[in-house]
Amino acid sequence: MLHRLMMFTLLVVLLTGAAAAAQDDGGWVLADVQDLKETIGDYDFEGAVLAPDGSAFAWPDRGVEALCVYTFADALLTCSPWPEWAKIPAIHYLAWSPDGHYLAFTQEFFRYLNEPDIWVYEVTTGAFTNYTDDGVDKIHFDESPSYWIDTLPVWDPNTGDLYFFSTDNRRTIFDLYRLDLDDGVPELVFELTGLLEPFLVWQPPAISPGDDQMALLVMAPDLADPRNGVWELDLEDGAFNQVAGLQPLADAGAPVWLENYLPTLESVVWVAHNAVLVSAADYRMVGEFPGQNSYYIDLGDNSVTAVVDFGDVPDRDSFFTPGSDGHSAQYRIPRLGIVAPDNSAFFYLHYEAGAEDAAISALSLPPDGGAPARLGPIDEYKPLGRPQMLVRAGANGYALLFYRYLLVFERQ
Repeated sequence: MLHRLMMFTLLVVLLTGAAAAAQDDGGWVLADVQDLKETIGDYDFEGAVLAPDGSAFAWPDRGVEALCVYTFADALLTCSPWPEWAKIPAIHYLAWSPDGHYLAFTQEFFRYLNEPDIWVYEVTTGAFTNYTDDGVDKIHFDESPSYWIDTLPVWDPNTGDLYFFSTDNRRTIFDLYRLDLDDGVPELVFELTGLLEPFLVWQPPAISPGDDQMALLVMAPDLADPRNGVWELDLEDGAFNQVAGLQPLADAGAPVWLENYLPTLESVVWVAHNAVLVSAADYRMVGEFPGQNSYYIDLGDNSVTAVVDFGDVPDRDSFFTPGSDGHSAQYRIPRLGIVAPDNSAFFYLHYEAGAEDAAISALSLPPDGGAPARLGPIDEYKPLGRPQMLVRAGANGYALLFYRYLLVFERQ
């Protein structure tokens, strides 16, 4: 049973343990764990995303080849078969509208070179609409006539409009468009061709609530490219500025002995009017330093603070050597996490590579240098695959983080 108190929930993949005993942490406790495959069914929840109010979640199900939506209040599951064009895996990611009435998505371009259009699914009717259909299914660069590659839909939490990027298949144009669903016609917002090459932004951007700023992650193939990093685009006047390169993130919280470390940026969420939280990793250096971490960036002064600081680890051997508590420093790595609805805390899963001893801990936001509060263990946890991106809790405290198990957090 889902608690009706103010609570904080996480969906986590492949947790095999029962609920841990609640522990006080100064305000938050881990109250419950549920397996969604037992409560809902044996579905493929990978790619699940939560509605902004936390009332429902949706996922592209490979097993039934449909877009599925589950609502918590009435335990109702609705799966709408994809249109004829869809072949799973075909969806890059799902994005809920601020009012929870729609889901936006595109065909997967960055991995499979499917020709992406901007699709919107209406939750109440189950209808799919393609707003940028150009009659092309597969990308063929540089051919004539040209057509448009539409990517990375992101909703404006302030207006409900849908923004997306558009590039011609000759890769000579890079534009930002805005779509008002009531009008149904995409409107050119800015021509970005002179500011940035196409396809250097390939992770979902984020738009700040209460402001007209878009945060983007720029990642060129060469990690040493100075353009790589976190950028801010003003949606009013088009000002486009880098707020943090990769080196400041690499320097923040990294062991002093680590050399030639540059992280790959994976996701970004707003945590305040003038601050973002960014997750990053470097899977090339797992034997040296499993470089997963999250970073708080203050856009007022562009300062970068690592959520977990590994600067106290004196050498590589110490990083992997268990201490008096039985854990090495890698146990502190934030493998995946989520921002609280009120931006007050960052909850994250952490574990030792190859071990089944995992735990959930909390840190205050903005980071103040305090020690994390351990909320409770996750018994017999067996991590598989790469972590999901950072997400934000729903307004009711629910959240999705990994895809199978429901963790319930309550604030007291």
